[in-house]
Amino acid sequence: MARPKTAQPNHSLRKVAAVVATAVSGMSVYAQAAEQPKQEETITVVAAPAAQESAWGPAPTIAAKRSATATKTDTPIEKTPQSVSVVTRQEMEMEMEMRQPTTVKEALSYTPSVFSTRGSSTTYDVVTIRGFTTSTTVNTNQYLDGMKLQGNNYSEVSMDPYFLERVEVMRGPTSVLYGNSNPGVSSAWSASARLPSR
Repeated sequence: MARPKTAQPNHSLRKVAAVVATAVSGMSVYAQAAEQPKQEETITVVAAPAAQESAWGPAPTIAAKRSATATKTDTPIEKTPQSVSVVTRQEMEMEMEMRQPTTVKEALSYTPSVFSTRGSSTTYDVVTIRGFTTSTTVNTNQYLDGMKLQGNNYSEVSMDPYFLERVEVMRGPTSVLYGNSNPGVSSAWSASARLPSR
């Protein structure tokens, strides 16, 4: 005799129903948690003016943007009518780590058109700019804080670069601004004294 077949419940259908019920109940709990208002944090932004570089003060980076040598005014370097190079305090400090310059002559050794390795004496800051030596003229046009340094024909005193914020070298004719100088070049070192706060 054959047994009558009774319908067996589908277990996979039960599993799907249990998963759906669990997921739906979790969503309601999440929805309740999301509905509660949160206290937002207030962020206050204060704008401060950026520090502006001055041609007479320290430069914030290794590449100076302003110079006073070519015009005797605070002028952006890209607007100067002369070729100007500026060795900043940061560049001198990097050089001090690698090469340890003890004079301005040594600090200028990587400046374009400047030849500073002539002789072995560190007594004088004698450099050659565009083929003209600063010691061969009556007026060498070396300045510290805008004042001419006295000294001619190997009587220029050597300056320690530690005490300087920047050294500027201008190449080209400058007799209108600086008076008698080598033909076609000026060796105007416009050096700003280091600030006491450093």
